[in-house]
Amino acid sequence: MDYKESILLPKTDFPMRAGLAKREPEILEKWEQMDLYAKLRASAQGNPQFVLHDGPPYANGHLHMGHAINKVLKDIIVKSRQMSGYDAVYVPGWDCHGLPIELKAEEALKKDGKKKEEIPLPEFRRQCRDFAAQWVDIQRSEFQRLGVGGDWANPYLTMNYQFEADIVRELGKFLHNGGLYKGAKPVYWCHHDVTALAEAEVEYEDHVSRTIMVKFPLRHGETLADVDPALENQPASVVIWTTTPWTIPGNLAVSLGPDINYVAVKVTDPQENVNLAIGEVLIIAEGLWESVADACGLHHADDIELLCAFPGSKLENKKFTHPYLDQDAPILIGDHVTLEAGTGCVHTAPGHGAEDYDIGLKYGLKPFNPVDDYGRFLPGTPHFEGQHVKEANDAVVALLDDRGALLASSKVSHSYPHCWRCHNPVIMRATPQWFISMAENDLRDNALAAIRATKWIPNWGEERIYNMVANRPDWCVSRQRAWGAPIAVVTCDDCGHIVRDPAITETIAQAVEQGGADVWYEKPVTDFLPEGYVCPQCGSAHLVKEKDILDVWFDSGVTHAAVLERRSDLKWPADLYLEGSDQHRGWFHSSLLTSSGTRGRAPYEAVLTHGFVVDGKGRKMSKSLGNVIAPEKVVKQYGADILRMWVSAEDYSGDIRISDEILKGLSDAYRRIRNTLRFLVGNLNGFDAQRDLVGYADLAELDRWALDRLANLIRNVESAYNEYAFHRVYQELHYFCAMDLGAFYLDIIKDRLYCDAENSTARRGAQTVMHHALEALVRLMAPVLAFTAEEMWSHMPGDRETSVHLARFPQEHPEWRDEELAKRWARYRAVRAEAYRVLENDRKEKRIGSFMEAALTLYCDADLKAFLAGFNDNFRLYITASVTLADLDAAPADAISATEVTGLKIGATRAGGTKCVRCWNWDEAVGSHAEHPELCPRCADVVSG
Repeated sequence: MDYKESILLPKTDFPMRAGLAKREPEILEKWEQMDLYAKLRASAQGNPQFVLHDGPPYANGHLHMGHAINKVLKDIIVKSRQMSGYDAVYVPGWDCHGLPIELKAEEALKKDGKKKEEIPLPEFRRQCRDFAAQWVDIQRSEFQRLGVGGDWANPYLTMNYQFEADIVRELGKFLHNGGLYKGAKPVYWCHHDVTALAEAEVEYEDHVSRTIMVKFPLRHGETLADVDPALENQPASVVIWTTTPWTIPGNLAVSLGPDINYVAVKVTDPQENVNLAIGEVLIIAEGLWESVADACGLHHADDIELLCAFPGSKLENKKFTHPYLDQDAPILIGDHVTLEAGTGCVHTAPGHGAEDYDIGLKYGLKPFNPVDDYGRFLPGTPHFEGQHVKEANDAVVALLDDRGALLASSKVSHSYPHCWRCHNPVIMRATPQWFISMAENDLRDNALAAIRATKWIPNWGEERIYNMVANRPDWCVSRQRAWGAPIAVVTCDDCGHIVRDPAITETIAQAVEQGGADVWYEKPVTDFLPEGYVCPQCGSAHLVKEKDILDVWFDSGVTHAAVLERRSDLKWPADLYLEGSDQHRGWFHSSLLTSSGTRGRAPYEAVLTHGFVVDGKGRKMSKSLGNVIAPEKVVKQYGADILRMWVSAEDYSGDIRISDEILKGLSDAYRRIRNTLRFLVGNLNGFDAQRDLVGYADLAELDRWALDRLANLIRNVESAYNEYAFHRVYQELHYFCAMDLGAFYLDIIKDRLYCDAENSTARRGAQTVMHHALEALVRLMAPVLAFTAEEMWSHMPGDRETSVHLARFPQEHPEWRDEELAKRWARYRAVRAEAYRVLENDRKEKRIGSFMEAALTLYCDADLKAFLAGFNDNFRLYITASVTLADLDAAPADAISATEVTGLKIGATRAGGTKCVRCWNWDEAVGSHAEHPELCPRCADVVSG
């Protein structure tokens, strides 16, 4: 007979080659046709809710790898929570307002030969809306291609009319509780994009600045005799240092530290410094005067005479003068002055710096700003009218030098604020802006308390955002741009009164709800006011609408109100917010402030952050380096499941590396997992779980060990999902498939699967384990390998849910867990590994063709021999012809000592007997069966029936 026909080889339609790039779109179509998301919601009715609230990406371009890791991480969490028994609703969203989209719309106009200023504002806004809508559709398709599930048919968009109306309402809450105010304070200003910037919109990059040391002489008629007699009738000057010479035109004072000691030094030899004279007195911080003297070219002790020392507080209100303008520069005393650099005497321009503004406010100085929106000095500015601040730096230095005030000048490379969009250096300038106060209504304290009440993952995120909130200034929420939600506030044009009427705010919100935010720009102010309404403060009818738009961080910051509180399928607060670590100053931050300021707590219970994607060498991705890897490329070449596996395999708490080498390595790991699944399902052909399962007590010890490993896998993987430790999910699944199954259990049981009688207890026992393993593996991997799990699900026998994503995680089986059994087999595997090292060497030396040809002898001490004797069919566990246990002292000289196991030596020879043509095992008894002389006794019994 043809013995091959009697072998029970695996059978399955599940393909060995994944072909993910082709097969995944077919699975996506299946999900769409079955309306999987709706089925998930229906199947989870009554389950506890888990809401991961989506932070909105900008709708202005194709996805990059940062988008991919963010959305896949979210999807893994949502899918794992759904399979854990929650109703895990996921509503994706988009940030549709703001400068990135506005600039793209401007570019489109330029291509048509038009400028933004040449078309009506509502028309330009409509073009921005159309542009954003186009990219929402493109990005939606790209996210879905990654296998990300969600309510894609009903996402939230910050430009939806309802959302824009809720922005008006949320800003109105700050307006009515006094938290929103208008003031002329210095803010970060991008003269390239012509708008104010918030803290979250500023990035610090290396920049080379011009530094100067400048004399501010004592006002004529002013005396310093009361500071110290040695200064009577002395021609003294305070020496300031700055890295922004262009701000000198805005100088109104000089600040000293109250507890810092200062010295007055007399120049006895100016050396080559033409702007110093013999007998001239300079006032400098005591801790810095030597470095200042050196910078001014005074290198010798006899160049300077030290006159006296005094605390900075003794100079308070003394009048010095501007170096080239006929105006005072009084001495102010402030705690912001330090000895970190410079001279200890701080040039103070209240219109160009936050600390300068604060100290100026204390002394009644107005925040003077002579610079316009485009970074040019205003008409009437002495010497610099019309000049750009970039050009003015050198011009100011030249003027100071000409006036004899410049003592030193140099270049310094330092970290300087840049606009996060255009990456140009920004300036600080005081302009009328809208702010949300951090002090009013205890916003800062409430926000700090909310941070402490939130779980931060990783936990270092807590201190990071806490320090940001503790030290941040008031929130500048106004922007001088076109595309955004309006600051829907009415003010009196005559007296400046701000109308704080909740009924008017609601009228505006309802109008926006009907016609979108464009109605604010299309309708007259009277349409939003009661008939005959006049200013309640002065009675004027000259009421005007605010022209500025809102900071887009306010838009996204109120998604908790416009989405979580609006949608019946969601809840407030969310269980989790998840974004990149830059969002501690971005979305996490703005959401915290908008919620703490109106609801007294954070809108989230927990916050998870991930790092940034870098290349395989740890470098930031950039087009100039040529190391950018796009998600689209990975999906086309490898498939989305490989990208999803990469997301899970990396520890997202730090930088996340990606390269072709990393992806190739993951492809190999994926093949190991896929082939394991294919082996399992192929060998379950004909197995009926209702009929053929073997009870635990009737299983062989090896099978019970495998179930212990499976129980351990289930517990560890579910724990990793719950703790958001997805790299452990990957590690556990891969190790189980590659080592516990592939390199050990499956290798051993092939013989009984293929060659034992079909319904034998031994074969059905192995299939029982494989059934449990397959069911568990496919469910456990589904949140990560969403497509592969779904593909396998359709090939698995038995009645089951129409999608693996509608299934639950595998049940825990406490009865499978056996720690003593695990320890016993861990010891056994260690012995087996020692033997395999010897056999592998024999195979390489061609003393044997395969391990099945080997006769193995284990020379053991008494304890190890007794231990190994407790295992049945040792030769089958080793997959050799035979295994003989012998005493250690009987080991011949050529026996090889084990390296990791004590009391063991190993000998191996080529086995005697004959190879069974059916199972390929070598056996002395082959030929003993008259009808089947080519078979071993086991195979002869099977084929004889």
